[in-house]
Amino acid sequence: MLLYGAYCMQNYVACKEIHCGFTGPGFTLAGLLMLVRTTAGAPISLEVPWLVFAAAACIGFCVEHARTRT
Repeated sequence: MLLYGAYCMQNYVACKEIHCGFTGPGFTLAGLLMLVRTTAGAPISLEVPWLVFAAAACIGFCVEHARTRT
């Protein structure tokens, strides 16, 4: 998740794809939550990082779709 987030943020800087402006930070946050959960033993449910990941993907897709429809 962290690597995918970094890729999306780099892609946003290079190509200005609007969905990457949402997915990059969202995927990075999901990756950080997963990292904290697994390494620090934080009481974070396994579903939380995946929900953040899915929400970022959905928001990015919806924004891109709405932008291309106009």
